[in-house]
Order: sequence, then structure tokens, then C-alpha cells
Amino acid sequence: GIDPTHATFVAGGGAAGLNCVAIARRLGCKRVLVTEAGAALSASGALISTGGLKRSNAGTRIHAAGSKTATVDGPFTEAKELVGGYAVLEAADKPAALAMAAEFVQLHIDNGMPDIVVEVREIEGGYNF
Repeated sequence: GIDPTHATFVAGGGAAGLNCVAIARRLGCKRVLVTEAGAALSASGALISTGGLKRSNAGTRIHAAGSKTATVDGPFTEAKELVGGYAVLEAADKPAALAMAAEFVQLHIDNGMPDIVVEVREIEGGYNF
């Protein structure tokens, strides 16, 4: 295993920095890194939420066909693309959203994840609780 006292936790921003610090303290880890881009998005209030998703073998799909539903457990080997995570950012308009998304992609490239695709969509409807 890994000795946590010699590890560095990396947080992307939002509440991740605080959560990472709490986990690091419990494990005895002495270093927590919050990326500059993640910290800037968080400090500006634009970063609403981010998260990584578990692998598809831990997932379940629910399909609707007419009035019936069916569930299928992963892995979903037939899928050409899978969603690995998400980020919800608040932007004034589409050009601002695209600029933030480009920064988000660069953040991943700078941290050793060069093969990333980000899709930008506006949230339509819904409620804020």
C-alpha cells in the first residue's frame, strides 16, 4: 500500500480542498495541493459542483420501453464513450462558459490527464433547493 504520510492529496476546488484537508489530517498526510485554476474557479463562485464517477462496472442503467422498465448492471462494454465525471459551472453566457471549460480541460492536461473531452451544455429547467 501507500504510506499516506508521504502522499500528496490533490483537490480541484470547491469543497474538495476542505474535504481533502480533513481526510489528509486523519491519515497523517502532510501535503494537500489545491490547483490554481480550481482555486480561482472556486473563489469566483463559478464552480458549483464537481465529481468523479465510479467505473461502469459499478453502475446500473434503467431503460424505459413503453410502460415497462428494465435494469442492467454494468460494465457497459458496448458503450463507445462513458462519462467519467462532471462539473457544474455558473457562467454569464456561452462564451464565458466555453472559456471556463477550456481552463477546466487545461487543468486536467496540466495534472497528467491529457486525454479528456468536455461537453458544454446549459442546464435547462429544474429547481435549486
